[in-house]
Amino acid sequence: MTETARFNNLESYFPSLDSTDLELVNRILLKAFYVRFSEEKLLWAYARGKIRGTVHTCLGQELQSAMLGIFTN
Repeated sequence: MTETARFNNLESYFPSLDSTDLELVNRILLKAFYVRFSEEKLLWAYARGKIRGTVHTCLGQELQSAMLGIFTN
């Protein structure tokens, strides 16, 4: 998925938001997707012995890290 990727039908989930706000929602969801995908890849590699030691993920908390990344940069 590229940075220009879009989630479809955000307007139907957030009918009161304007296009600027919908773009922000799209950016947050895209970053959350990247965080989740990366952590699942880490867990996959750990389960197959590709990573030594331990792996600590925050599965289920992707939106917090995505929003932190959006609003602190």
